[in-house]
Amino acid sequence: MKQYSNALFIVVVLGYCGVAFAIDPPPAYVKHCASCHTADGSGRASSAIGKIPDLRSKTIVSLSDQELFGAIARGNGHQAYAHSFLNQGVSESELRGIEKYVRAIQSGSTPAVPVKPNSPR
Repeated sequence: MKQYSNALFIVVVLGYCGVAFAIDPPPAYVKHCASCHTADGSGRASSAIGKIPDLRSKTIVSLSDQELFGAIARGNGHQAYAHSFLNQGVSESELRGIEKYVRAIQSGSTPAVPVKPNSPR
C-alpha cells in the first residue's frame, strides 16, 4: 500500500510540474506568428512563401537575443519574408514577449495547450 501511495504521489507531482513548466504562447505570438510557425515553433514544410523555418533549428537557436529580436521586429536576415512587426504597430514589449517565448520553446518548454491562430482566449 505504501508503494502505491508513493507512486501516486510521484505521478501527481510530475503532472503538476508538467503543467507548471508549460508555457502558453503570448497573445502577440498567437496573432502574428503561430499561423506560420505553429504554437510549438516547428514551422511548416510549405506555404505560399516557401518553407517556414522551425524556430527550434540550430540556425535560429544560435542567434543572439539581439539578432533574434531584430529578425522578429525588423525582419533582419529574412530573405523571403520580412517581418518588420515593429513597423506594423506591434509594441516592443509584445515583441520581447515573442522573443522570450521563442527562447522557451527552444529550451524544450512546450505550449500547455495547442493554440489555433487568432482564436479567442
